[in-house]
Amino acid sequence: MPNGPLHPASIIQAFQQGGEKAFDFFFRKYYSALCFFAHRYVNDTELARDLVQECFIKLWEKHQTINNPGAIKSFLYTSVRNQSIDHLRRQKTAAARMAGIFQIEEQWEASPINEVIHAETLRNVHEAINQLPDRMQQVFKRYYLEHKKLEEIAAELHITPRTARNHKDKALIFLRKKLNLLLLIFLAFL
Repeated sequence: MPNGPLHPASIIQAFQQGGEKAFDFFFRKYYSALCFFAHRYVNDTELARDLVQECFIKLWEKHQTINNPGAIKSFLYTSVRNQSIDHLRRQKTAAARMAGIFQIEEQWEASPINEVIHAETLRNVHEAINQLPDRMQQVFKRYYLEHKKLEEIAAELHITPRTARNHKDKALIFLRKKLNLLLLIFLAFL
């Protein structure tokens, strides 16, 4: 991009051609406002930054198809809004699932046989966690058992936060499959 006044047509052209300076121009122009916008939804500064960064990654992936500055602004605000709402939905669903689990757990505690089932279930969960590949297991345990943030885990393991998130997500997929199979086997013997 040439020095001097910035013209919308030249910025878009440079952006479509993959110019990092053009991308940086839009990043600097919208990043702070988008973080504030996301924070209004999720009420968490770090999470808001993560969501906004993900939206900029999506923007970069579409850089060749965008043909005006207004489209960039619209894309970013719409993406941040959707990412924030999706996060809140996932969080609400997870909270509802946990509340249901706690309610079932309270009912089970009344019977000794249920204590055995509970202990066996926990053993199976720990066994499944121990079957995860080493790095995936480290991320999973730090995140869910030690309640650390992905950025903290990434720093400890010398990986990027995105890689830590990928390990966490893949671990959940593996565990869901593994534990669903165990549940089916268990129910077959009842």
